[in-house]
Amino acid sequence: MKRLKNRSLQIIGGFFLIMIGLSFIPYQSALTFSTQRSNELIAYTPMSKGDSFQIIYTHSIHLTDVEESYRVTVEGYIQQHEMSFDEFGIGMPSSATDDQELVVEEGRYHLKNMNITHPSLPIRIADIVPEQRLVWNDGNQQIWFKDYFVPRSYITIEIKSLNIWQVLKGVELSEHE
Repeated sequence: MKRLKNRSLQIIGGFFLIMIGLSFIPYQSALTFSTQRSNELIAYTPMSKGDSFQIIYTHSIHLTDVEESYRVTVEGYIQQHEMSFDEFGIGMPSSATDDQELVVEEGRYHLKNMNITHPSLPIRIADIVPEQRLVWNDGNQQIWFKDYFVPRSYITIEIKSLNIWQVLKGVELSEHE
């Protein structure tokens, strides 16, 4: 009887060890937002290879929206493929290079075919003009950075595979009601 009890405890203990071990295996691809200094996960949203998103911000000088469009590559990098803006000025491109194309559509400039790949995107959270936002899920979801991140802080955006513990620790981005 004692042998049977010990064997049952070993099986149950082994099962729990396996479950704990499995919880550290990455299972969910996500667009992650981490602090630049400590690389601590702040927030995430599930995102897979081929998905796209936009970062929109208000230009600090001419106070119009600039939209940067990205997609997740097969390798898990972030590829900028387009930028659109209303006015030329500081920080805005004035011409296309290589295979890029600068066109005007509906009164906005669009720099297309950018094909610039990044392992991560460093971002400073705006304080003076806090109009930065993330748009994803074909434009159906949007969050304002000021609702999730400290103004003047520096974050890193990248694609990572998260495990259960990281998912539980981070904040899943969703629209505020």
